[in-house]
Parts: sequence; C-alpha cells; structure tokens
Amino acid sequence: MSAKKLAPLPPLPRHSGGRLDPRRELTARILRFLNREQIRATYGAVGDLLGLPTQSLGDYLGTPRIETSWVVTKHFKVPSRAGYKPSEIHPALKNNPHVIDTAGELRRRLAHRPG
Repeated sequence: MSAKKLAPLPPLPRHSGGRLDPRRELTARILRFLNREQIRATYGAVGDLLGLPTQSLGDYLGTPRIETSWVVTKHFKVPSRAGYKPSEIHPALKNNPHVIDTAGELRRRLAHRPG
C-alpha cells in the first residue's frame, strides 16, 4: 500500500492579542502525536485532556480528514460516523489494536514524545 500524503493542518485561530489559543495548540500537538505514532485515542480521552466536553471537540478538530480520524468513539473504535468518508480515514487506522481511552494515558504518552 502506498503512503498517502497528509493534508496540512488548518491554521490555528489566535486570541485577539495574536497568541494561539492554548487548547488549539494542544489539539494540534495531540493530532501530530496520534498521526506520528499511528495510534487511536477516544473522543473522551482527548476531550478530558483538553478540558472540553466531547460534543465540543468538533470545533477543535475541524472538518473530517485523515489527520483527525485517529480520534475515535469508545465503543466502535472508529471516527464518528457522522461526516467521515472512507477517503478521510487513515488507511492504517486499525493496524494498532490499542486505543488510548483515558486522559491520563494520553498525557503520559505526550510527555514522552516531544512536539
């Protein structure tokens, strides 16, 4: 299987003072980590780490795309069925059976991987 080229992440919104929103910075870092490590994390784990209800994650993840497909439902272990087309799901999504399902595990893994 040939590797798909990932689309660049959308620009991060800034506060009125020009600083990046810390939650958006962390969201971008989480997505880079999940893509680099090719591991899934549940909406609950990501939302808890960001201090957001899972219903608000869509605002931070943006439009469905390959990079965000690593954030999955706890029950089905795939991205929310609403809005994801097959072309927007990473082809290696199910290669790793492990799914990060707590904010604590996600925080520990992020701490051990810079960037």
